[in-house]
Amino acid sequence: MVTGFTVREKVIEDKFQHNELKKFKVIARRNRLFGLWVAEQLGYDEAQTESLAYKLMLSYLDDPSSQNLLDYATRELAKNNIVFSAYQLKKELEYFDKEAVQQMIKE
Repeated sequence: MVTGFTVREKVIEDKFQHNELKKFKVIARRNRLFGLWVAEQLGYDEAQTESLAYKLMLSYLDDPSSQNLLDYATRELAKNNIVFSAYQLKKELEYFDKEAVQQMIKE
């Protein structure tokens, strides 16, 4: 028997799933945009750029924090004698976070 409570519970669960999916999509898009930017700084060609962007997009699955993303970017840039401060990289990531939200809104 379906009760009002069961229906309400289902609605809440569905809303939670929807919100989590949106959050995941925004983070994945942010990571991809950040990856494209890092690749541009490194002077990568199109194939290398897509590979890096894809790798960073999926990095959220391994570690949901943004610190791993920043650490990876710092290492890759430093290997090529390109130096950005932690503050600069965080600002770029914040920019791409906002950009990802805006892109999702437009879809």
